[in-house]
Amino acid sequence: MNPSSPGQKILRGVLSNLIGQGAVFILSFLLTPWLVKNLGAGGYGFYTLIWSLLSYALIFNFGSFYAAQYFTSKWREVSDRRGDLAFFLRKTFLYVLGSGTVVAIFVFEARHLLADRFLHGHFTASGSTVFALISLSIPFYFMAQFFFNLLWGLKRFSLANTFLALQAFLITGGASLLVYFGFQMKAIAVLFIFSQLILSLAGFFFVYPLFSRPSSSALPQDRKDYLSFAAKSALPLIFVTLVSQGDRAAVGFWLSLTQLGYYSLSASLAQKFNSISASVAAVSFPILSELVGKGEEERLRRIYLKASELSFFALFPLSIFSFILIPQFMTLWLGANFSQACTWPFRMLVIANLLNLSIYMPSQISSARGNPHWVSYAWILKFAFLVPLWFVLIPRWGITGAALGMLIAEVLVAAPFLIWTHVLTLKLGVSEFLLSSVLRPLIASLALGIFAFFFHALIGTWIGLISFSFLGLLIYLGASYLLIEADAKALLIEEISLKIR
Repeated sequence: MNPSSPGQKILRGVLSNLIGQGAVFILSFLLTPWLVKNLGAGGYGFYTLIWSLLSYALIFNFGSFYAAQYFTSKWREVSDRRGDLAFFLRKTFLYVLGSGTVVAIFVFEARHLLADRFLHGHFTASGSTVFALISLSIPFYFMAQFFFNLLWGLKRFSLANTFLALQAFLITGGASLLVYFGFQMKAIAVLFIFSQLILSLAGFFFVYPLFSRPSSSALPQDRKDYLSFAAKSALPLIFVTLVSQGDRAAVGFWLSLTQLGYYSLSASLAQKFNSISASVAAVSFPILSELVGKGEEERLRRIYLKASELSFFALFPLSIFSFILIPQFMTLWLGANFSQACTWPFRMLVIANLLNLSIYMPSQISSARGNPHWVSYAWILKFAFLVPLWFVLIPRWGITGAALGMLIAEVLVAAPFLIWTHVLTLKLGVSEFLLSSVLRPLIASLALGIFAFFFHALIGTWIGLISFSFLGLLIYLGASYLLIEADAKALLIEEISLKIR
């Protein structure tokens, strides 16, 4: 098989993503207990609130990142379009820098309001100062994320994942080091500024050739297409952020920083697994866009089904293991209090993320066809369901209510969106999708689930947990290899042989 085939590119990109995500997870796994111990559950809640604030700030890129990624993947190899691409990227960079500056000014002016509303009397002396410092990091954060999206458009997946791991090392590792020397949230906020500055400069170094080509003003139709794609991408970005970060904002609004710390830990762990599916989708998007541009419909359909199956093969075992083993894991990792508080919210969020997973690849194929606004319908519906659910459930049942609200909203939205986009974009029925993309990962996962269910109660130490997980992984890999198709086996064997060489 040709190593440069779309299947090979997706497999390599996903493997690179898994390595990058694995490195980030291991770093978080090792350092989070230290941060929680020294900052306290409330301080850790404040730390996660900073990340939520930065995620909300990204709403104001209004789809420019995704437009830049899409047109980079579409035009970068077309010689007479490279000048047009450089023109749009320079204009987009100016917009990113300007919008980041405006958002930074807004956050700075709102620093006292943010401290009063979300800190609930904690960090009284430093809260406003921390938000002021974080505002200074926002323009650099915008630029870094913009450059990372261009790396995706260039299909430089390994490099993009290196930056992902570097960001985690700089911030999580740096925060842990600062705490070790006795510093607290102000110093961590300063760390955010310098880490994003470093990442933005490093990112620009690698994408600068895209900007450097000479170009004249773009054609009116190209302007329209670029702005239209950005506008269509903006709405899903807004509602994705409102849904994926809104639960933390709602918990922070109604409950204490300690409860926010418990919930943020559960949500971030659940979303680590969800990011695997996002990795497959992100790797697939520029490749699917390229196939759409070439009009290779049958190949597009095949690659889509295989990429979807790959995401399920990656996600199912982690979800099953985490659902069953979370009490033991949390007790060993952070103690009995965290285990008691986080177990059921985490389990609900894992199921919700499995449902959310089902719309990742359909949203990528609709975006590749120039319809990124379709996914907006799903996220708007989720948010419409979530707001009343949060109002009712969080004041009554705390963080369990927040997780339950997420689960109910996903149940109501995921299946209709899946059917809608498959029928309209690929003429793909439910039964064909289930048989081609879901059945084999599901059977392999059932074998793992049966093993985990009957033997998980024997775990009481880290050695037992690691040994149990390793044995379960062998069972899953063996079942998966027996189930996957012959061409997928050949692709996997070829990739492994290339790595060994």
